[in-house]
Amino acid sequence: MHLALTAILSLSTHNLIDAAPARIDKRALNSGAPLASDVGGASIIMDNDADSATPKISFLLLSKARGYYDGMNACSSMTSAGYIYIPGTAAANSLVKLLKNNAPAQNEVSAYNQFWVYNGVPGVLSNCLAVNKNTGNTDWIPCSMQLPTVCGNNVMRRVLLFDDTSRQVKVNTPVGTIQGWRDQNAFRFLGIPYAEAPIGNRRFAAPVPKAPFSDTLDAIHYRGICPQTTQAAGFLPMLLSYLENGAAENEDCLNLNVYTPSLKGANQPLLPVMFYIHGGGFTTFSGSVIIFEPGNLVARGGVVVVSINYRLGLLGWAENSGAWGRSDVTGNQAFRDQILALQWVKKNIASFGGDPNKVTVFGESAGGTSIRALLAAPSTWDLYKGVIGQSRSYLLGKDFLTPSPFLFSLFFSSSNHFRRDPINIGFKTPDSATKITEYFLTALGCGMADLACARSKSVDEVLVAQSTANAKALADDKWTTWALVERPTIDGDLIKEEFSALVKKGIYNTAADIMWGTVKDEAGLFVPQYFPDVIPPANVSMALEL
Repeated sequence: MHLALTAILSLSTHNLIDAAPARIDKRALNSGAPLASDVGGASIIMDNDADSATPKISFLLLSKARGYYDGMNACSSMTSAGYIYIPGTAAANSLVKLLKNNAPAQNEVSAYNQFWVYNGVPGVLSNCLAVNKNTGNTDWIPCSMQLPTVCGNNVMRRVLLFDDTSRQVKVNTPVGTIQGWRDQNAFRFLGIPYAEAPIGNRRFAAPVPKAPFSDTLDAIHYRGICPQTTQAAGFLPMLLSYLENGAAENEDCLNLNVYTPSLKGANQPLLPVMFYIHGGGFTTFSGSVIIFEPGNLVARGGVVVVSINYRLGLLGWAENSGAWGRSDVTGNQAFRDQILALQWVKKNIASFGGDPNKVTVFGESAGGTSIRALLAAPSTWDLYKGVIGQSRSYLLGKDFLTPSPFLFSLFFSSSNHFRRDPINIGFKTPDSATKITEYFLTALGCGMADLACARSKSVDEVLVAQSTANAKALADDKWTTWALVERPTIDGDLIKEEFSALVKKGIYNTAADIMWGTVKDEAGLFVPQYFPDVIPPANVSMALEL
C-alpha cells in the first residue's frame, strides 16, 4: 500500500486556540475601506510564539515598491501609519528578524535590503528614513527610491467580549467584492456563503452554488451555524453561543470563513491553503467554534486557513433510497456541502492570497472521518493536494489494525498499542441510512415517501424527531453513540465501497500527501453522557491520563 506521505502523530486542536470567545461587533461596513488589489500586496508579519502571556508586536508589510510618501499614504489607506522604528528595541529586533525571514511575503521582498519606516519629521523632505534588514540600522536615502513599506499594526487580537473590526479591507473575487477586517494575527473574512440556503425544496437536497452578488458582501462577522442536535444544549448550557462566537442556529448556514496573513498584489506568489473540517460527531459545532480559532496557525505558519459549516444531523445525512429518488435527495448532503466548499476555494482562494493548487484538507473527529470520505471519492481528488486526519481517521474497518483511541479503551483492554477496531465504524450503507431516516419520518408524523411533509416541518420539529430516531438507532446497536449515527454513506456515486476495501485495492487518492494522527481524548466528550457507568467516577481523572 503506497501513501505519498504517512505519519502517525499526536495532534491537539488546542494548538489552534488563539483567543477567548469574542462578542460579535456588528459595526457597519466602512465605505472607504481600501481594495487590496490597489494596495499591491499587504501582509501581517509577527514573531508569534503562540504563548498568550508573551507580548506580541505585529507589523503590516506593504510589499509593492514605492517612493516614501506613496508608502506612507498606502499605510494610511490601510488605517495605519508608517512604523516608528527605534533601533535596539525588542520591537526593532523583531522587525529586522521578520524582514529577513517571514513566510507571508518572503518571496516578494527577499530582493530588498531596505524598507521604508516613518521619518518622524513633519513636512516634505528629499531624504527619507529606511531600515536595513541586514544591519538593523536606519539610513536617510532619497525619498524617490522604490522600496517596500513597513506600517504599524498596533491592533488587538480577538479577546473576550470585544472585536475591533474597524480596520477593514475589500477583495475582489470571482463571486463579487467581499469586505473583511484585520486584527493582530490575520485578515479575516467571515460568514461567506458558498451555497444557496438549503431551505424549502432544497432541504435534504444537494447544495446549490451561491449565485454571484452585486453589492459588497459584509464579511466582518460570523453568519448562521447549522442547526445543532438537541443533545448539544445539554452539553453546553449557556456556553454554546460563546463557543460558536455568538452565531445563531439557522438552516441558512452554508458559509465559510477565510483567514489569511497576506493579500497579494498582481503576480505575487500565493500561499499554501489549509481547509478545516470541524468535528462534533456530524451533529454539532461549526466552522466558527472558538476552539478551532486559527489565528495562531495563520500567523505562525504563513498559510491561508478556511473553515466551513456543513449541514449536521439528518438535515445533512437523511436518505431514503427506496422511497425518495436520488434526484430529490441525493444522500450524503453534508459531504456534498464539504465538496462544494472545496470547489469554492478552488475558484476563489487566490483572491485571498491562497494557492488553489496547494490545498491541504485537515480535520479532527468527524472531520477525520470526512478525510476518509474525500480519499474515497474520485470526484474530489483534483480539489486538494494533501490531507491530515487529526483523529478518527484511523478507524479503517475491522480488517485493519488501528491505534487504540480513548473511547475504545474504555470498553476493550489490550496490551498492544494497535488492535482491531472492535466496533468497525465505517461508512454507512444505504440500507442503514434509510432505516434511520424511516425512524425519523415516523417521529415527524410523515409517511415513508412523503418528502413534502418532511420539508414542511419546522427546524425544531426536525431536531426533536432526529433525537427520537437516533435513540431508536442506539437501541438497535448499543456500541454506537449518537455522535456516530450520522456519517458518510456508501452511495454508489461519490463513495463506492468501504474505505478499508478501497485501500486494499489501491482505489483511493494515492497522489495525495497523507498524514494520519490521533488525539488523546477522541470522543471523550460523548462518553459520560451516554455511558455514565463505564468507569467509576473516582477513576475518571486516572483514565483520562492513560
